[in-house]
Amino acid sequence: MPITARRKAATAPATAAISRLRPAHRMARPIASQSSQRRVGVAATVSYANAVADVELFFRALRYAYGAYYYFGGDDAFFAARDKVLASLKGKSSISGKALSELIFSQILFMKDSHFSINNMRTTEDRSVRYEYCFCRGQAFAKDENGYYKMIGGKKWYFVSCSDSTVALEPTLLSTGELCYSPVRFRPLQGAAADDTLLLQSESGTRTESIHWELSVPYVEGGSLVPDIELLRSRDIVYISERNFNKHFSEELNRFAATGADVRNAKLIIFDIRSNGGGQSQYIQDWIENYSGIRPQQKECAATRHTALSLYESVAVGEEYYSHALLPGKVIENDTPFLVLVDDRCGSSGESALTMLHTLDNVISIGGNSAGFQIGHNVAGFSLPRSGISFQMCCGIGFLNHIENVDHKGYAPDIWCDPTDALSAALLMAKRYGLAEAKDLQGLQAQLRESEERHRTITLKTGRDTIQAMDGFGFDWGTGYYDVCVDGVKTGDFTVSCADPSVCSVRNVNGRLCITVVNGGRDCYITVKCGQSSADFRFHC
Repeated sequence: MPITARRKAATAPATAAISRLRPAHRMARPIASQSSQRRVGVAATVSYANAVADVELFFRALRYAYGAYYYFGGDDAFFAARDKVLASLKGKSSISGKALSELIFSQILFMKDSHFSINNMRTTEDRSVRYEYCFCRGQAFAKDENGYYKMIGGKKWYFVSCSDSTVALEPTLLSTGELCYSPVRFRPLQGAAADDTLLLQSESGTRTESIHWELSVPYVEGGSLVPDIELLRSRDIVYISERNFNKHFSEELNRFAATGADVRNAKLIIFDIRSNGGGQSQYIQDWIENYSGIRPQQKECAATRHTALSLYESVAVGEEYYSHALLPGKVIENDTPFLVLVDDRCGSSGESALTMLHTLDNVISIGGNSAGFQIGHNVAGFSLPRSGISFQMCCGIGFLNHIENVDHKGYAPDIWCDPTDALSAALLMAKRYGLAEAKDLQGLQAQLRESEERHRTITLKTGRDTIQAMDGFGFDWGTGYYDVCVDGVKTGDFTVSCADPSVCSVRNVNGRLCITVVNGGRDCYITVKCGQSSADFRFHC
């Protein structure tokens, strides 16, 4: 049974964390009254006095309500960051809202929390800390009692080392469906070379081989905000794709959850959560319960700060409290093989789907690392009153299976594979290793080919830059033009709409996407449709 607790801060024992929090309670009313949960637009110019007031309010809000405040160093770290920002403001009569947000951001890079953002900037996007998956082609190794080897000229040549000491031979699925061990580089790209050298050894001596690294890219299927659920079945093999758990599509997601009961008799399930951007984890919990008859439970420790800044509840000033949960986790018996496809756009509750599916027996994840949106939960967004700077923070903090912050690297898969090849490779693997009958696989492949036409990849291009679906882009004022591409090919045959016409106007002008800023300082989503496919892009100005 889970162990949960609920303690009012005013009456709880004087633990270190709560005693440090108490002084901030006196700030609850001004913080809650001054911070807005509505985006108001970044000010073009902020006076020195207003900039100082907003900086102090920002750090007070973190101290009062941010779930990972003490994990990332507490007062020592955050007061030092605040003081450096204030010192940088001295001597300035004014500063732009954008420059102020960048100044604050430059001092909080120690916060490795992917959900946290300030004016759409995230600390985990720093290439010096963000882990990336790189793979190479033409290097397939087997393993025996002496180590990893490959056959060359009828001889076993064993792996000795790589010029990059971080490289390891990991279980890998090739595009041909063959399982092997292959060099994997999984680390920040800063200072990384495009090529490395392997040292091999046999009875006759040593040799070197050069390997060329390729940076994996996520599988982006259309990029629409809608969940875009697909369930295909060919007799005993089932393919399920789910691209997000946005609660605004609860009716569709509840239908998805109900399908768990429909596939209990399948002999192979391919569960595709590549590019799943998250939302609410209840839907994958419901799916697993409908499939197995048991509510999934992960090994987890978590805590939440309940304050006047909480998004989902109203807590009176002076009545703040912590709640926490310690869950031992449990494994659910399951005889049906699951192949879960994942990439580094699978984040937040998309990653919850990954970890919760692993509470079932016989589940293997294939692809790249996940996005790494895990340490925080219960996200709330705010705007500072004088500068209009927006920020979002999590009121809760949690860890799964072990106390490690994965927000700068995500979860590694059980079997590495180029994410764009993961589905076709998984089908070939199922055929090669007898996980499904050939006629079932052929039937599913035919259905997938029909589905591809509805899920073509739409991108925007301007100059040398390519904007993927769900990426943020924009400009401060005026009009901009973008080429629309489908599967990398430019097209003028598209329609476009804007979720908030008060922010910008959008048109198809002579086969190009034309965007004109109407009222800057806010975000909105732009939807581009080409035939049966659509994609959403986040525009900010």
